[in-house]
Amino acid sequence: MPILRHEENQDFLTPRLIYLWDRKWAILIPAIIAFVLGYLAMRLPPEEYQVTAEIYVNRLTPLGDRIRDPNSVGDLLKSNDLLRAVRDEYAAKFNVPPPIFERFAKQFKIKLETLQDTAMRKEIAPVITLSVQSAGKEQTRFMMESWTRNFIRKFGNYGITEAKLKLESMTQQDVILEKELAGMEAQLAKCQAELPVLEKQLAEKINILAPSELYRPLQSQISRDNAAPNTQVVFNQTTERPAGLLARLSQTRLEIQRLRLQQTASNDAATSTAEAEREERALLILIDETQKNISESQDKVAEVQKNISTLTRTIELKTTRQRELHKFMDQMNVEASIFREWTDSPLPVAGDARVLTQPGTPELRVWPKRSFAAAAIAGLVFVLCIVFILLKQHFRRAAEIGQASRSAPDSSSAA
Repeated sequence: MPILRHEENQDFLTPRLIYLWDRKWAILIPAIIAFVLGYLAMRLPPEEYQVTAEIYVNRLTPLGDRIRDPNSVGDLLKSNDLLRAVRDEYAAKFNVPPPIFERFAKQFKIKLETLQDTAMRKEIAPVITLSVQSAGKEQTRFMMESWTRNFIRKFGNYGITEAKLKLESMTQQDVILEKELAGMEAQLAKCQAELPVLEKQLAEKINILAPSELYRPLQSQISRDNAAPNTQVVFNQTTERPAGLLARLSQTRLEIQRLRLQQTASNDAATSTAEAEREERALLILIDETQKNISESQDKVAEVQKNISTLTRTIELKTTRQRELHKFMDQMNVEASIFREWTDSPLPVAGDARVLTQPGTPELRVWPKRSFAAAAIAGLVFVLCIVFILLKQHFRRAAEIGQASRSAPDSSSAA
């Protein structure tokens, strides 16, 4: 060990650097060999290339409350159904067995650019960047083209298709409402046509029982647009009208009382009284039947008036519902009008998305990076050699110190 002066620190680094420099070839030669072997080994894996493309998501919709979300498009781009279609086309194009789907799907990546990202709001750019990394130049380019083409074909009108489906559903509902309204309007027209006849029959029966001046307003005819005028049925009585049954009954009873008061022993008076009583009984029977007929006619009139009121209210409610339905149908019709059939062109286009750029054949590989990987392997071997040499030196010195400490007691005892 070197002799140190008092309060002088031992130099830890310099002796070890000198020791390593003396053995530099034992470090450099394995590192160089590792670099060469690593470089040769990295030539064995297939070369992988990367291609990119961009898709624009349409966010300019006629209806402001239904803005297209690029995040939803990103989910559609990574859907299993879409990637399986790409895999099948890839296998058919290059006449190879279909790859394992889980490994195949990992080669497709998307990137969403954020325009504004704060604690209160996060806005995503309408342009989505797609990337595919795979083996083979032509294979990688074909996979990207198939991915974008199948996406536009399957989901290029994803929002507009939803609007069209809603429009079809609302159109069917509108047809049902129209049929219901037509049937109710027919029933309402029939009831409104029956009501004046029933009211006239009721008035005639009442006139038979007790004639009087009667003004009976007809139920208002309310159409779907509330534009029909009100009408009235007026039952006029002339000044020369026959006496009613009630009046005749009163007169007959008055005549009976008069005859009874003036009754004498003569047969003529008795005969007149009997005839008046028979007439009274007949009038009572006829009045009872007339009152029953009047009651039945009143029930019929009330039933028809109730039907008219119910039908009118129901028609108004369904008309309001149909009006609201037409408002949403107009909105969906505007939304569905921007539907566009996709075209198999170099840049596929649809209503909700279109391809901005398509990839060309890549020239530079992205994997394997042979120089970088070989340098990393050589650096690792270089460090391991240094650690091994230093550890070997440390263990050798520890062994020498242990051997010296064991030999010192033996020497003192011998003295």
